[in-house]
Amino acid sequence: MRLLAPRALPVLALLTLLCGCWSEPTDVVAVRSSAPLLADDSEGATVVREATFGEPLKASRPRFGSGAFLRLESAPGCERCFIRATDVEPSPLKGTPMWVAQASLEVTRGEGQFLESLPFDTQVVALLEAPWLPADKAALLRDGRPFAFVARAGLSPAKPDAGSVLSQVYQALGAVDFVNARRWLSIGAALQGKQAPAAGGSSALDALRYWLDVHTEDPRLVGPEGTPPPGGAGVPLLRSTEPPAGAGPAFVSTALATLHARGSSGSAALGGLAAGTPVRVLSLQGEWAQVAVERGARVESGSDVTLDWNDLPALGDAPPVGEGAADAGGVASGDAGEPDAASSPIAETDLDAGVAPASQARGPEEATGFIERTLLTTTPPDAAALAAAARSPGVPHERAAALLTTAWALSPEDGALGKDLLAHAVALREPRLTVETAAALRDLEGPAVTFEVQLLAGCQGDFRKARLVTGGAFAKEPRTGALCAHQVELPRMPGSCWGDKAERDYAREVAAQERLLRPLKTPRLRLVIRNHRGAVLAPPGGLYVARTPGPFHVIGGSVEWAVEPYSSGPTPELRLVRVPLGPLRPSSTTVVWIALDTFAPQSFGVTMGDAPDAVRRLRAGQERLVRSVFSRESTAPTTWSEDVEGARWTVAMKQQHHQMCGE
Repeated sequence: MRLLAPRALPVLALLTLLCGCWSEPTDVVAVRSSAPLLADDSEGATVVREATFGEPLKASRPRFGSGAFLRLESAPGCERCFIRATDVEPSPLKGTPMWVAQASLEVTRGEGQFLESLPFDTQVVALLEAPWLPADKAALLRDGRPFAFVARAGLSPAKPDAGSVLSQVYQALGAVDFVNARRWLSIGAALQGKQAPAAGGSSALDALRYWLDVHTEDPRLVGPEGTPPPGGAGVPLLRSTEPPAGAGPAFVSTALATLHARGSSGSAALGGLAAGTPVRVLSLQGEWAQVAVERGARVESGSDVTLDWNDLPALGDAPPVGEGAADAGGVASGDAGEPDAASSPIAETDLDAGVAPASQARGPEEATGFIERTLLTTTPPDAAALAAAARSPGVPHERAAALLTTAWALSPEDGALGKDLLAHAVALREPRLTVETAAALRDLEGPAVTFEVQLLAGCQGDFRKARLVTGGAFAKEPRTGALCAHQVELPRMPGSCWGDKAERDYAREVAAQERLLRPLKTPRLRLVIRNHRGAVLAPPGGLYVARTPGPFHVIGGSVEWAVEPYSSGPTPELRLVRVPLGPLRPSSTTVVWIALDTFAPQSFGVTMGDAPDAVRRLRAGQERLVRSVFSRESTAPTTWSEDVEGARWTVAMKQQHHQMCGE
């Protein structure tokens, strides 16, 4: 035994040395997708299998050497394997509590496979810094192990609040990104415990949401289009450095100035005056100037204009082309009540009543009122000079916004002015100005003025605040609140040989519709006119409406259908009128409500343009509309709208079925 001992010592020493080459195994986790498990600790070794991202492992580090590889202990599916040290991290990993700070945050696996979307305000534990992390990614941790990646920019170390949401709203609006702005506004509304903020809310968030609804035509909008939003001062006033010192000519110095009935800011508003509008100063009374201005230059004082059809001037009474817009002062707007008496919703009265001479009389060419003296200047404002002043170094945001607003009003097609104004509006966190400017920039490539035409069977309550419902949905609507029924289908008349039962069924249908529409008052033509520019604009050439009775869709025979556009007599002559409407406010929606005397079968055509061209389009449209009745099926809706010859036509038509007895 003494002879064998010297030989055994080197072997034991070698075994001891080999056992000491690897440290005790510790917990690690795979931090790369498809990390290879190798058969030995060398490059090019056979891959036994691949570890999944976040897979827990036990590994030993070498006591000597480079340490580029770790030895795995009892890894599933691998008795004796190695892994690269850069593919694992000690477990558990230490993360940081974070919150999702965007509308939704996409979660992906290591290989980019989509897992889920985390909603706003979700709390997570994330690893933000690691050598193996992409620069724009963070790893989500669960029990100290990574399991997915998210965009780092979508996380916030602080719990989001309404202020942070507003910052995101302004950022989206600054990029004219209405989709993301709307998404963030919905998030903000949820934070405040609101489903759909009302137009009368007081917070800036409510104002932004409301104005986005207006400018994107969201069907959820309940309030009337064009109602001035709460929150925010809107367009800043540009005070003149050269106000008039006495009577004489002057010009409006700011984007839009209010003309008052008296020299007081609390007096009634007579309308607005756009930048550069020439006025004649009559006298100075302290800080106020009494001025005279052409009636056609006055901007509409409100967003809702109410008129009566029988008071509209016939086309022959319209001013010659180029004479200017109609007298805005003759437009009644903002009526608080519903003065019209209830009328039979399907009574067929005379639709072509003439206009009394008194209603066609025109007033004086000038209107007088009061305007703040500092909103007038003795020299015409110049867009280029105002823009240069706004872009000078050190100009405060408020002053720059006022200069740019006026410059853009003078040159509304200059998108560069709008972009500069939007940057200052975002910096000021001024909600109304931000949304109006962003909307005007978004619509800069499209038409300046657009309009819609709607024929209303009648309204219940204050029509200006009413929600619009279709005829089919009206029967299911609650009988509370303000509402207007839009294009109710007229009953179809049965054939003369259909028998007593058909006649009784028809009588019941008429009676049911009368009961349905009885609470409604005064059928109306509703014109929605949108100014898509950040400047005061007048409807190009004017706004004209044509009205004619019918058509009746007369069907004869049970096999061969013969169609006539009207029941008898020649085609009725169009009644053409001009809608007296002043210039439109910047980035605004104006709703014109024209009271009618009946919802009987009738047709309306509406167009904008110079008077001769408008007449041509409306007459050509009427001829085509009459011919189109021939092609309509007997089962087609009796009310519809279509564009014909550049005009928008809305039709309420009655079907009359006449069957020859014995066929």
